[in-house]
Amino acid sequence: MAFSLSRWRPRHLLFAWAAYWIILLATFMGSALRTALFAISAPNGHGTISVNMGDGVLSILAKSDTMTYTSSASLLSIALWVAGPPLLLFVLWAATRSSPAAAHERVS
Repeated sequence: MAFSLSRWRPRHLLFAWAAYWIILLATFMGSALRTALFAISAPNGHGTISVNMGDGVLSILAKSDTMTYTSSASLLSIALWVAGPPLLLFVLWAATRSSPAAAHERVS
């Protein structure tokens, strides 16, 4: 069976968006979450976790006795990563769907 966006229903689109956001979160936040969990759960460990926002930049710092993770990104790039591909997928999906009038003409 060939991949065809025109056969997708709204639920398929929602599942695709959810899968994208889960993969995005796991990819970009995986290291930070691992370091944060290690800092929190290490026996007798001391750690800090901080999230800061200033001048349109979001910064994350997670530090434990043995590990350090630091990252920063602009709010615009975060917004484009979160909304861009799902919006593009929606536009492609909407463009490949036939209009109800065209579907009615094929049936007649």
